Amino acid sequence: MLSLYLPAATALKKARSVSGGQLVGLVAETLEGLAVVQAFSKQDFFIREAARRTDVTNSAVFNAESLNLWLAFYCDLIGACLVGVVSAFAVGLKGERLAERGDRGVRRGEGRVCANDAARA
Repeated sequence: MLSLYLPAATALKKARSVSGGQLVGLVAETLEGLAVVQAFSKQDFFIREAARRTDVTNSAVFNAESLNLWLAFYCDLIGACLVGVVSAFAVGLKGERLAERGDRGVRRGEGRVCANDAARA
């Protein structure tokens, strides 16, 4: 499972940092040159470019989070299967221990009289 997760996580982490850096760079450069952008009436261009880079960054973040959820799901699934196998093994061993003792069919408390039973009778 890690052979699938690690290469994908590395690639997505790189894409996330690169796209985030490009978005931050665009915003910083736009703020520094705001007077020039307004002088040449290029506001729409920078708005569209910022929206495009935001989409790219959000796509990288979404894919990275989806990959983390995939890993968490499969780890939980493996854990649940392990608990099921151990539980089935424990139930199977309990049946064997009862058969060895010869107590099969006898319930706890049978043959004992307690105060509540005496009061009911």
